[in-house]
Amino acid sequence: MKKIISSIMLSLIVFNVSYADTTKEVKTLVFNAGYAFQAGLLCDNLMYRVDTSKRVSQKIGVDDIRGGSYKDIFNKGTDKAFKDMLSTSKKEMCSKAWKLFGCNGTRVKRLLSESVRYYTNPTICPYR
Repeated sequence: MKKIISSIMLSLIVFNVSYADTTKEVKTLVFNAGYAFQAGLLCDNLMYRVDTSKRVSQKIGVDDIRGGSYKDIFNKGTDKAFKDMLSTSKKEMCSKAWKLFGCNGTRVKRLLSESVRYYTNPTICPYR
């Protein structure tokens, strides 16, 4: 009986750790999407595609990451991008955003594309 209870307890502990990690990963993705969204608005050379929020929302199983239970986290990402621009420069923040979230981003690939309004032949990379 003790072995069964121990096994159940261990399973619950492992499940909770896994769930917590997943929740952290989801919150991080939403925060990063918020940052990329704001960068797409502030940076002439970058574009946050219309379908990106929808694809991120589908990936984490919600209607819209910009509203509901993830609204505050998304908005913290937008605030961070704006604060980065104010503390450095628009050019530096845009460069940072592209490095982090562009087609080959180091944090989350494909949240941003090059802007069709800025480049003649932009690199478009939809989020998957």
